[in-house]
Amino acid sequence: MRTVNLPSTEYLRACFSYDPDTGILQWKHRPRRHFPSLKEWKRWNARFAGTLAGHKQRHSSITFANGGYLTHRIIWKWMTGKEPPPNIDHESRDGCDNRWINLRPADQTQQNWNKSLQKNNTSGHRGVSPANGKWRAVIYVRKSQRHLGTFSTVEMAIAAYKTAARELHGEFYYE
Repeated sequence: MRTVNLPSTEYLRACFSYDPDTGILQWKHRPRRHFPSLKEWKRWNARFAGTLAGHKQRHSSITFANGGYLTHRIIWKWMTGKEPPPNIDHESRDGCDNRWINLRPADQTQQNWNKSLQKNNTSGHRGVSPANGKWRAVIYVRKSQRHLGTFSTVEMAIAAYKTAARELHGEFYYE
């Protein structure tokens, strides 16, 4: 989904109610001025008013006002009154968990630090891979790989990676 400016905060608040503690965004009974005809206004409100807004895939998204928008971006503007930053990270790594405390601005690198393990991971641990009967630990820092060492046990390699990741990734550290 492309990143575009959202409708005004007033428009969003006329369309949605949001509970920051649960992350639930619901459609409100929308005003007549949002629709080109009386028939569409009545039909839309009869079907959607009071229901959950959006559909869930990897991230929840909503189509309205002639565009498609990620739910967490709508929530950001609904809560702050400002256009959301280009990247919003879900601290819990669940793109459908839109509780306000779970959303934070991030750059693409920080979002990558907070991702789950890739499916092709061979060791089951971040930054650790087998290397000729031993275990190698590496960490990426702004697109460059930093070799942390080769270790005789997987536990030693994991510890080396975790130490470096805690220091380099800060609040975006994830095991």
